[in-house]
Amino acid sequence: MRRKPGILVIIGWWLLWGAACSIVQPGKTTATKEVYTEDLQAYRPGIPEPITVPADTAVVMVPVGSTVAEVGDKLNTVLDTAAAYARATLHYIDGFTIQVYGGDDRALAKEYRLKLLRFFPATEPRMVFEQPNYKVRVGEYYTRLEAQPLFVQIKEVFPKAIVIPKRIYIK
Repeated sequence: MRRKPGILVIIGWWLLWGAACSIVQPGKTTATKEVYTEDLQAYRPGIPEPITVPADTAVVMVPVGSTVAEVGDKLNTVLDTAAAYARATLHYIDGFTIQVYGGDDRALAKEYRLKLLRFFPATEPRMVFEQPNYKVRVGEYYTRLEAQPLFVQIKEVFPKAIVIPKRIYIK
């Protein structure tokens, strides 16, 4: 036969829980009107001592975040090296393309591609598969402004066409 916890056990737990919640930690006070305050003086950094500079020294103040730097032969060499490395390793540039169709139906994507060739024979539309979608895209442009004339013409035939960002391979 199991014994049920007595009323004294329940009262004991209630008193223990109430006493644990009402402890005020050292350095912290709970003033009237339930305003919480805590002394954080021990954790605050001190005021730094002012820097003294001899009177015969010229001081140039540069604002924080400024890109001002002394240009010399060493800096020019580093910048030229970085530019040469970027030219040698850069194979892509950010650009734009016109997307006519995007969906998971391959047959419909082929249909859009053929329709695009029929209406715009000078273009070279390509069908791209980016799992799980097929996309029909045309053109590679460095700016949106370059894509705009063809986009306006395509938009008349394909109302859901959009201009999207694309990385263009540099040959």
